[in-house]
Amino acid sequence: FDKDHIPQSHINALKSYLSKPGFQPDMVAMKSLAAAGLCEWVINIRRYHEIHCFVQPKRARVEEGKAKLEQVNREVLRAKAQVGKVKAKLAEVQAIFDEAEGERLRTEQEAKDTLKRLDLAKRLLRAVHGENSRWQQNVQEARERRGILFGDVLLAAVFVAYVGGFSYAARQVLLERWLARLDGTIPMFERDPVRTLVSNARIAQWRNQQLPSDTNSTQNAMIAEFSRRWILMVDPQLQGLRWIKQREEELCSSNRQNTGGAEDQANRKLH
Repeated sequence: FDKDHIPQSHINALKSYLSKPGFQPDMVAMKSLAAAGLCEWVINIRRYHEIHCFVQPKRARVEEGKAKLEQVNREVLRAKAQVGKVKAKLAEVQAIFDEAEGERLRTEQEAKDTLKRLDLAKRLLRAVHGENSRWQQNVQEARERRGILFGDVLLAAVFVAYVGGFSYAARQVLLERWLARLDGTIPMFERDPVRTLVSNARIAQWRNQQLPSDTNSTQNAMIAEFSRRWILMVDPQLQGLRWIKQREEELCSSNRQNTGGAEDQANRKLH
């Protein structure tokens, strides 16, 4: 029995029986239990039909809502899939953009570095161009000095070898006499032993080593450095001693460690 699809004509036909006062299961049971069961079944079927007719439209709407919900869910899934594709494409485009941006920044930095190097190169070229005339002049002077270097070397050698024991005034007298003897016979360029043998940088180094700045002290230092024999230094003010200790600081420290203070004792005796 299809209880969910009872024709309305059957329900209408049952109304005449159901409206009778005696059509009640307890009353029918007094005549027949089987008939009472059938009576109760008919009453319940009618109630079920009424409830079914009331619920069925709502159930249909629920099913319709479920169908729409499933459709919406499918559309949401499709939209999510599309969004995922868009995000993946966006990430790919972003990666390409980041790489291009990094390349742009590197290119800009390389361009800046290249411009700096180009500017430095231009400045160097200008400096070299400005130094070109000075270098040519130095080369010319070197060529000229090469031909007259013999006189300066001779004067410097004589000065180092023989004037160490003389005072500054006596040295100047001897130097003037030697220059007078050499003039006209042997060409010279510097005409000064100190300028011939010692550079300005070397003299500045001696000054930093506590050598006095007067010309006589510079001559003494030159003689001490270029002499091939042991020198005897008359040093009442201990200026030469201080200079030698500064100049040979590493050697003096080594000797002090090896002699166990003997040098300090000797210095105290000299003082």
